Amino acid sequence: MNHFPISSAALIVVLGGVGVLGDVCIKRAADSSQVDLRYFAAGATIYLVTATGWLLVMRSVKLITIGPLYAISTILLLTIAGMVLGERIRPAEILGICLAVASVALLARFGGA
Repeated sequence: MNHFPISSAALIVVLGGVGVLGDVCIKRAADSSQVDLRYFAAGATIYLVTATGWLLVMRSVKLITIGPLYAISTILLLTIAGMVLGERIRPAEILGICLAVASVALLARFGGA
């Protein structure tokens, strides 16, 4: 577990993206006046599938290494998903997203990852 192959980094980003897809399904389920069980089931199934992927990644990569890459990719992918779903992003939120990415990058650089 002392090396970090590019394929693991790519898989972490892909799993983040698949997880965001699950988040979008759960958001769609929650946006209905009554919970839409189809979207909820799809989101839960996607989460189950990503758990299998995380099992594979965690066999070869330390959590302290996974964390920053997963956090940054999730922040950016959820932002994009929100925009695709029609959510408006205010300038203060853009600043917050930039600061969040910067803080995770700093933690990754100086926090031992």
